[in-house]
Amino acid sequence: MLQRFLPLLLFLLCSGGVMLAQSTGGDAPDTSYIPEPAYPDTLIMEPDSDVTYEPDFVDGYAFGLYAGVTAEKSGLDLAKLDPQLAGTLVMYGGEYSVLMGEWYVNFSTVGSHMYDLDSSYDHFTLDYSGYGTGYETSFFKNAFTFRIGVEGGTGTFKLIKRTGLADSTGHDLLEAYRREDFFYLRPSASIGMPMVQDPIASLMLRVAGGYMMAFGPERARDLNNFSYGLHLLFAVRMPTFRF
Repeated sequence: MLQRFLPLLLFLLCSGGVMLAQSTGGDAPDTSYIPEPAYPDTLIMEPDSDVTYEPDFVDGYAFGLYAGVTAEKSGLDLAKLDPQLAGTLVMYGGEYSVLMGEWYVNFSTVGSHMYDLDSSYDHFTLDYSGYGTGYETSFFKNAFTFRIGVEGGTGTFKLIKRTGLADSTGHDLLEAYRREDFFYLRPSASIGMPMVQDPIASLMLRVAGGYMMAFGPERARDLNNFSYGLHLLFAVRMPTFRF
């Protein structure tokens, strides 16, 4: 009788063992636990992309000294001085100025040279000198300067012609055709650019233009003219900085 149920009993025991093994040892491992980092107090700083850093740069000048030479082509109407007068009039001179913040004072002296002057003229002279003041500012991070101002002073104009005659000693007789001593006012403007870039000392090229208004004798108004040209200046300036 026992032999009859023995196979059935073994089958039930084996089935129960398999189920018990599946319920205790067959589950997947629990991976919900994440270990903490080895250095929990370490702080990692990310760079702030909104913050930009710019180098310091010069923002204007507190004080400066300028000295140099000037050359300007004159637009003087020569026919008003003498109907036969012709040529190319160029004004050469020197300029000196002191800059204080954004204001300057200057002194200039100017002489003339008439190119292609006709041989019937012995001498042409137009000289003037004076003092001025004005305003100067910098732009494009101090790469360029702009200046506007006015100058006043005195001048002399002389035009001497040959007569074609000679005295008893054989010297040519000359005629003082015109002579005027005058006062003048000359508003002007210019743009300067450094040829040698340096915050303190530099060689500067300035493109300038101005209009001279002459006062004095009635015919002094014939000397009113616009001139333009180049100024080559040596500049020593104490800069101010923007941080």
